[in-house]
Amino acid sequence: MKCKILLLSFSLLLITGFVNGQNNQFQFSHLNINNGLSHNDVTCIFKDSKGFMWFGTLSGLNRYDGYKFKIFKHTVSDSTTLDDDYIVSIAEGPENKLWIETRNGFNIYDPATEKFNHDIKGYAHSISVSEGNDGHIASIKKDRSGNFWILHYKLGIYKYNPVTHKTIHLTHNDHDSTTICANAVADLAIDSKGNIWLTYRSGILERLNPQNYRVNYRLRIFNKLPPELNSPYKIYIDSQDDIWAFVPTYSAGVYYVNIKKGIFKHIDKGNDDRHLNTDVVSSVIQDDKNRIWIATDHGGLNLLDKQDFKIQYLLNREDDTKTIGQNSITLLYKDNTGIIWVGTYKKGVGYYHESIIKFPLYTHHLADPLSDPKSLSFSDINNFAEDKLGNLWIATNGGGLIYFDRKNNTFKKYLHNPNDPNSLGNNVIVYMYMDHDQKLWIGTYFGGLDCYDGKTFKHYRHNEQQPGSISEDRICAITEDSEHHLVVGTLSAGFNVLDPKTQTFSHYVYNPKENAIHSNYISKIIEDRRKNLWVVTSYGVDVLMKSTGQFVHYIHDDKNPNSLINNNTNNVIEDSFGLIWVSTREGLSIFDYKTGKFTNLSKQDGLPDNTVIDLQEYDRNNVWVSTPNGLSDIIVDRNPDGLKFHFVNYNETEGLQGREFTENSSFKTREGELIFGGGNGFNIFKPSNLRVNKNVPNLVLTDFQMFNQSVGVGEKINGRVILPASVTELRTLDLKYNENVFSIEFAALNYFNPDKVKYQYRMVGFDHDWINADNKIRKATYTNLDAGNYVFKVRTTDNEYWDNRELTLNINIRR
Repeated sequence: MKCKILLLSFSLLLITGFVNGQNNQFQFSHLNINNGLSHNDVTCIFKDSKGFMWFGTLSGLNRYDGYKFKIFKHTVSDSTTLDDDYIVSIAEGPENKLWIETRNGFNIYDPATEKFNHDIKGYAHSISVSEGNDGHIASIKKDRSGNFWILHYKLGIYKYNPVTHKTIHLTHNDHDSTTICANAVADLAIDSKGNIWLTYRSGILERLNPQNYRVNYRLRIFNKLPPELNSPYKIYIDSQDDIWAFVPTYSAGVYYVNIKKGIFKHIDKGNDDRHLNTDVVSSVIQDDKNRIWIATDHGGLNLLDKQDFKIQYLLNREDDTKTIGQNSITLLYKDNTGIIWVGTYKKGVGYYHESIIKFPLYTHHLADPLSDPKSLSFSDINNFAEDKLGNLWIATNGGGLIYFDRKNNTFKKYLHNPNDPNSLGNNVIVYMYMDHDQKLWIGTYFGGLDCYDGKTFKHYRHNEQQPGSISEDRICAITEDSEHHLVVGTLSAGFNVLDPKTQTFSHYVYNPKENAIHSNYISKIIEDRRKNLWVVTSYGVDVLMKSTGQFVHYIHDDKNPNSLINNNTNNVIEDSFGLIWVSTREGLSIFDYKTGKFTNLSKQDGLPDNTVIDLQEYDRNNVWVSTPNGLSDIIVDRNPDGLKFHFVNYNETEGLQGREFTENSSFKTREGELIFGGGNGFNIFKPSNLRVNKNVPNLVLTDFQMFNQSVGVGEKINGRVILPASVTELRTLDLKYNENVFSIEFAALNYFNPDKVKYQYRMVGFDHDWINADNKIRKATYTNLDAGNYVFKVRTTDNEYWDNRELTLNINIRR
C-alpha cells in the first residue's frame, strides 16, 4: 500500500458542533516514541508477508514485531542503508522485497539481507519498466492475483506478472479512445471482479477491461485539480465495489460513486451528521463491519454508515488515552486480521480492533471543549444497584450517588448537603441494595444508612442513647433475607437486622463467650438457598444456620488442606449449583455442602493474583473474579471426578478501568451484563459478546546474539561471517566450537494482546523438556554447548493448549 505524506501547513481548525456522546465502542491502543518508534509523525504503514508491521516516519523506517521496534536509518558511510530517513511510502514489490520511497526516490529492501538497493533504474529495467531520464515511477501496487501494477509519472502503467516474468505496458493513444486518457495516472485500484479503475488530476474516472485492458467506462466525474497542487486524486474501492475518491492535503471532502445504481455523492463539511466535520481528507478505508473510516486533518476520524450515510466523529480527548492520539490523521491502514492502524501527525500510531480492547469503559472526563457533558461525573466507584427499569445506581468514593439512565445515556448526581436534611447522608458510599419494594438502601462511610424511595432520603444513624439504633455509621454490607428483613453489616460493630414494624435494629456482635460472629468487621452478607446467612468477616466466615439459629464458623487450618484458604475473607456468592465461593486475600475457596469441604484456588492454579476482591457468576459454568491484577474468567468443568478449572485472564490493555478493582464493586444486571468498578470508572459487558481473536500469528526469530551482542547479517566476528542471511529467514546455522555462547530471540507477530502470548522453547539434543520463556524477554540463551548437531524449537499459546506448529532452527556446532 502506498501512503503519501500529509503536509500540514495551515492554521489549526476549531471544531465545534460535531462532538458525539462518548462512544465506548471505539477504544484505541497506541505506539509512539515512548514505545521505541523513531518519530511520532507517521507517514505510511504496511504489513509484510511474514506479519511484521512497518511504519514510515519523518525520521526512519520502523519494523515492529508486537513487542519492540527495529529501526532502519540512513548511514553516510554505508551504501546499503536507506538513502534518506524521511519515509514517503512503503509497498510490496516482486520477490517479497519492499519498495521504500524516501524524498530521494525508491529503495528496494531485501528481507533476507536486511539491506537496501538504490539502483531502482536497474531493477526496473530488469522487469521491463522504464525509469530514468524519461520520468520516474510514482507508485507500485499488488493486486489479488499477485501481479504488480507500476504507475509512471509520464509513461502510463506497467503490469508485471512475477510468475511469467512478463510486463504489459499501457499508454495513451490520441487516435484510440479505448486507451487510457493520459499517461499521468493519478491512482489505480482494482475491484472484486478484476476491473481496473483509474483516476486523473483532470477529474476523469475510467474503467479498464481486465482481459483486453481497453477502457469501457469513462466520465469526468470529479472536479479538476489546480495545476499547482502537489497531491492528485486517490481512490479506494470498498467490498461492495463502490468507489471513494479524495485528494490528500486539499480541502475537497470525499466523493462516493456507485456505478451499478448510478449514484454520485460529494460528501463535504456541513452542520449535521450526514456531513464531514472538515473537508481535508487524508485517507479512506472500510472495516470488517462495512463502516467507512474517513481520516481527516484536524477533524479526527469520521465513520460513515453506508446504510444511511450518517457519520459519527471519533475525536481525541486529552484526558482519555483510549481515544485517537490526535485529530490530525495522516493515514489509515487495515491489515489482514482486521486491525485498523491510524497514523497521526504528531502522536505516533493508534490501532483498533474490537478484540483488542474488549471492555467498554465509563469514566469521568475533564471539562474541556471536547468532553461530553453527559459523561460520568466521578470515576472512583464503590458499588452498584439496579432499578426495575434497568437503570443503574452508582455509589462513589466521595462523589455522592449517581443515577445512570441507560436509555438516554445520562447521569444524574445526588450529593450530601449539610443544610438539607433530605439530602444524601454522606458522599462516600460503600454499599447499596435495592429491596423488594424498590427502595434503595445506601450504606455510607460515617454517614450511616439511608433509604431512598425516589423522593426522600430517610436516615438511620447510630445513637448511643437509643439501643435500637444502628450499631455504627460505617456501613459495609446490605442484603435482604427471604422474609424481607434488612441485614446490614458494619466496619467495626458487627451486623444489624432491621425490624420493619418498629424500625429498630437487632445487633449481632463478636462475643468470645457466646455462639456469635468471629469478627465485628463485616464485608459481605448473603442468604443462600437453604436460607442460611453467610457473614464474611476479617477472621473467616460465619454462617448463621436457619435450622438451629446458631453460627457455624469456617476458618483456615494449616493441617487441613480442605479448610478455608485464608481467614482474611472479603466476599461470597452462591453459584447455580449451590456451591459457595469465598474470596480471600490468599486465594479463592469453594465450599460444597455435600462434603463439608473447601476446594482452594490460587495464583498457582491460574488466577492472576492471590488476592481475590470480588466475584460474580455469569452462567452455570463461568465465574468472573476481580483481583489487584485484573479480571479472571474461571471456566468450571463439573464432572463426576470433581471440579476442574480453566482461567482466562484480562488486564488494562484490554480496556479494563485498571488492573485493580474495588471491593464489592461488581454487579450482575437483569440482562446478564457484568459490571466491575474501580478507581478509574467501571466496565460493563456481556461475556458472551466478548470478541475472541482466532488469528494464529506467525512465529519468527527476531535476533541472534553472540556474547550478548546482536549479530548483523554479513557481519564478521573473528574474521568469519556468522549470519549469511537474516535470522528471520535462516533455517540452518553453522557455528564453531568457540562460538557456542549465544542467544536466540523470538516473537509471535500478534498485535492483539502480545503480552498474553506464552512461549516455550527447547534445544533438541540438549534440553530434556520444554522451557517456559519470559514473555517480556522472549529469549533463549545457551552457553558452552558441546560440538554436535542440535535443533532449536519454539512454540506458543495464548490459552491452555500449545500450538502444534513449531518454529525450528538447525544448529551445527563444529569441533
